[in-house]
Amino acid sequence: MRKLRVLCFILGIVSLGLFLSIRNRENTYNEIASKVLRLHVIGNSDSIQDQRLKMEVKKDIEDYLKKNMPDVKDAKEAESYLIEEGEKLKEIGERRIRGRGYEYVITMETREMFFPKKNYEKYEFPAGNYRAVRFVIGEGKGKNWWGILYPNLCLTEGSYEVIEEEQDEKLKAILSEEEYRTILSAKTEDTQVSFRCLEIIQEWLSR
Repeated sequence: MRKLRVLCFILGIVSLGLFLSIRNRENTYNEIASKVLRLHVIGNSDSIQDQRLKMEVKKDIEDYLKKNMPDVKDAKEAESYLIEEGEKLKEIGERRIRGRGYEYVITMETREMFFPKKNYEKYEFPAGNYRAVRFVIGEGKGKNWWGILYPNLCLTEGSYEVIEEEQDEKLKAILSEEEYRTILSAKTEDTQVSFRCLEIIQEWLSR
């Protein structure tokens, strides 16, 4: 009976600790999401041709932003720039569409929406609600492509999964120390702690 009471007490403490840790992590995730702007391109359909066209439109938009997007100070300023350049960006995409023999129209919108977690080399951006600039091609019923527009992790040269030193410094500049540590792609501390607690309890009960 005494062991049972002690066990219930330990489980209560562990549960409370995990709950507070998870709440703190969720708050950190929300702070990270508020400092990031996503780029989202949606294909007309899932046909091979429409999906190939989507990637071509995406590349044309990225190429324009690489050459012309100024060094903005935060995600809100980046979003404002995209809105200002909206008609130009749609024109660039629709020029590619017409060049491939299609008549699809691009719809551009900005909104907050849920994104799953995304890995960029050694970093993991958590799942959550992010502001996004969306380019919807035609009916927008196809698979989508998405990346991080600010800081410009999806506009780097070469592989989009590689974060160069310059982008790494930008991440450190816009995120707090805790937020920066959080996006490091390692096993979460919560999971490690919970497994260790279970091991301790099992060892104690086996005595």
